[in-house]
Amino acid sequence: MNKREIYKVFPFIKEMKKTNQDELLAASKVVTFQKNQEMVKDGNQCLAIPLIINGRIRVFKISPEGKEITLYKVNSGQMCVLAAICTLGEANYDVLVQFEVISDVLLIPKNEFIYLNDQSKVLRTFVNVNTSSLLLSTMQKVGSVAFDDVEERIYQYLRDHSANTNIIYTTHEKIALEIGSAREVVSRKLKQFEKQGLVVLSRGKITILYPL
Repeated sequence: MNKREIYKVFPFIKEMKKTNQDELLAASKVVTFQKNQEMVKDGNQCLAIPLIINGRIRVFKISPEGKEITLYKVNSGQMCVLAAICTLGEANYDVLVQFEVISDVLLIPKNEFIYLNDQSKVLRTFVNVNTSSLLLSTMQKVGSVAFDDVEERIYQYLRDHSANTNIIYTTHEKIALEIGSAREVVSRKLKQFEKQGLVVLSRGKITILYPL
């Protein structure tokens, strides 16, 4: 992958001083991760900061009882903020990071990232913008889990994922992981939606019949 492709996805790199650009690109490497491949396991150290060129990762927690909840996702053009925070704060990950699809990632080594974060205002701004975005989305997520009932959370999930289509390819288990509920509860609610004529349920697919 050449510089032009990387600049297109991460224009902030091109705005950095030429010496900083060269240092970042020389020290970093593009790695392809497979679907469901784990990048970091719970309690591990972060050795590199991932910038997603294309693809998507899911950052999640697993309770002692085995229940999962998605904390946030990182898409193309974004950085895994938690990796940056753990690196700068010299802390370990307390989450799991897994790739949802085949993904190309620009990995910046830990020491190089710390150095460039100190040298480049452009990089610091990029980190701060991504951190602010994550903080806001996480607060919304916590508020939803704490105050919204399961039905409203499922409605919101369907709204978010049907913005440009009336077909959502997902499973009841995945929805449950996203909203912090149990699969049985999600299935029961979705069947109620189906009876109300709002959706049609198929294996691995939900068809939206009526605007939610």
